[in-house]
Amino acid sequence: IQPSRLILLIVIIALLTTTLIFVNTANNEELSSKADTLTRNTLTEISSLISEDFNSIIDRYESELISVSNALNYISDHSTRITYMKQMSMRNNNTYFVFSNSQGIINQSYGMDLFSIAATDFFKNAINGRSVNSVFHHRTSKGIDDYLVFARPVCSALTDTPIGVVCEFVRPDTIINSLSIDMYNTQVLLCDSTNDSIAYSSTNLIDEDKMTSLERIICASDFLSKYDESEYTENILHYSKGSSSQYIKATPINDHSYTIYTSIDPDIQASLQESIDNNLSSFKKVSDDGIYELQGAATCIDNSTGN
Repeated sequence: IQPSRLILLIVIIALLTTTLIFVNTANNEELSSKADTLTRNTLTEISSLISEDFNSIIDRYESELISVSNALNYISDHSTRITYMKQMSMRNNNTYFVFSNSQGIINQSYGMDLFSIAATDFFKNAINGRSVNSVFHHRTSKGIDDYLVFARPVCSALTDTPIGVVCEFVRPDTIINSLSIDMYNTQVLLCDSTNDSIAYSSTNLIDEDKMTSLERIICASDFLSKYDESEYTENILHYSKGSSSQYIKATPINDHSYTIYTSIDPDIQASLQESIDNNLSSFKKVSDDGIYELQGAATCIDNSTGN
């Protein structure tokens, strides 16, 4: 072969190779962009549903406590009051009703150790006539138990003078587990105003090498300083470490008293998006409004569990 033709052939091959690489890169970037958008939209929808459910549950507990406090306003006999509180506490193993006097002393409770709440902010607010929804870290001989606490003043009949406080203590893990989405690539974490973990749903976490524990990420001592608001896009943080990659959305609840963090694995979402694109690639017909006539949706199911 002549040298000039050899050089021309090499140039043609180089141009074709460059073109193929460019097209492939462009296709990969387009797929990556679609997967990114899909992941963000999916995470936003899941977070919205979870926050709505959480607020609905909080409203239910608050309504329940209103009914209890209204009943206690007309119960003057202490033993009758205690019997009523016992009956309310026995309705649910994860919820405890207690009554304290005006000094914050609880002399009868069911399911919890006896203790004083006089120094707590929720008692001080409730005894001054305000309804409270807060977090309570209850120190016991076995460690610290976390509760969501709802508190309201109890008044003597036909007066507005508080004679004590009724509290409803709820185990937060029962709430967060009821909010869990049955998906392997999703985690849910509930934190208090100081970003300490209150409840964490880790049932979907199979392999930490592939998906780091959301609790470990958020509750790290440097998280708040390391990831400020500038790191978030539409309140979503892209966390990446080694082979672990997650999109994390923070949703403030109840005037920032709580924050619900929800995370999703973008790699699984990207694989799903690629599957959709491949299966629909041969369908080109477009309707009058410019939208493809054939649409698609997909979900991944573990055949061994049905999840």
